[in-house]
Amino acid sequence: ILEDRLAVWDGAEDALVFSSGMSAIATLLLSLVSQNDVIVHSGPLYAATESLIARILSRFGVSFVDFPAGASRKEIDKVLAKAEKLAAKTGGKVALIYLESPANPTNALVDVEAVTAARDAAFTGKTKPAIAIDNTFLGPLWQQPIKQGADLVVYSLTKYAGGHSDLVAGGACGSQSMIDMIRP
Repeated sequence: ILEDRLAVWDGAEDALVFSSGMSAIATLLLSLVSQNDVIVHSGPLYAATESLIARILSRFGVSFVDFPAGASRKEIDKVLAKAEKLAAKTGGKVALIYLESPANPTNALVDVEAVTAARDAAFTGKTKPAIAIDNTFLGPLWQQPIKQGADLVVYSLTKYAGGHSDLVAGGACGSQSMIDMIRP
């Protein structure tokens, strides 16, 4: 029931529920990123997510390039170009654009539509990296990133979706094909 409701609230085709928000994030990252790939992400991110990308995935050849939340389209374009060069150098691909908006702990916002436009401009005629966003702080009632161009939305449902510590879980929403890619 929770997965069905989450999909409806987010305007997604499907959803998955996990034991925690971090397990949703880790499963998403491990499912979409391979050795030598590059992750582009907004910053700051939840500290555990930053550690997973920078300290753990980097041990397996995954690189990252980040941009500040609040970056302009022009700044995002430059970061994507830098990521493509890094991917060419490492023999991988730009596999994922990972956002957090509002960011934890600063509440800085990322312009999801600008990121989507930049991604679509940079990856014309190529396989496009998925855009995933951690929407924990606003939840599906206040922000619906899929409508803004995100492919996947992740949550720590324990925080605002649960609200009273009556739900300890994480979630991921998106198209059927994207959810099938991360389904454990």
